[in-house]
Amino acid sequence: MAGRLAAAAGRSPPAGGGPLAGAPPGMRFHRLHVLQRLPHPGQGFTQGLVAGGGTVWESTGRYGQSSLRRYQLGSAQAEGCAELAPQLFGEGICRVGEHIWQLTWQERVALRWHADTLTLLDTVPYHRE
Repeated sequence: MAGRLAAAAGRSPPAGGGPLAGAPPGMRFHRLHVLQRLPHPGQGFTQGLVAGGGTVWESTGRYGQSSLRRYQLGSAQAEGCAELAPQLFGEGICRVGEHIWQLTWQERVALRWHADTLTLLDTVPYHRE
């Protein structure tokens, strides 16, 4: 995993026997610098995050605690939150037009939400990972 992260980061691995020793030659690393810290509305095990036009949609996971929430970037309060049924574990999300699609983990159900109201519009089973 560290090798994959290093490859995504973009600079050469450190010499010596560190945790990334043995990384493929030419792998690049980058140092990251935090530009700004913003408030975040509450707790949650973030599984998916989409932002557009100053609005953030966040999918959180954990059985009995999964949700889809919407808030303004930098806000400490969610504008809306839709809880998933306790037997669903929320995963990644994407925005398609005025809809947010949210995947579930082992249940293999995709949820289609209205992006503005967080109204659940449809559930669609899928059979691939």
